[in-house]
Amino acid sequence: MRYAEIVTESRITNTTLALLFIFMGLAWYFKSSVWYDIVILIVSLAFIFHSINYYLTARNKSLGMAFAIGSICFLICNVLKLFLW
Repeated sequence: MRYAEIVTESRITNTTLALLFIFMGLAWYFKSSVWYDIVILIVSLAFIFHSINYYLTARNKSLGMAFAIGSICFLICNVLKLFLW
């Protein structure tokens, strides 16, 4: 099977939304900012997965690469913010 048949945009979105629901529930229940930071990292990873999917399904390779670079920079910024501030 091809990548485009297995990994679809809706599967990435549904998986990400399920993870966000779980971790936001944990953050609300425990009232801990660590869980909110994990949610931000999940959003960053979701951006990366969407951009990789956009790149690999050959809709527009240059735009997919630009999204991937921007998403990785967003992830690095959030990781630095999490551990340095």
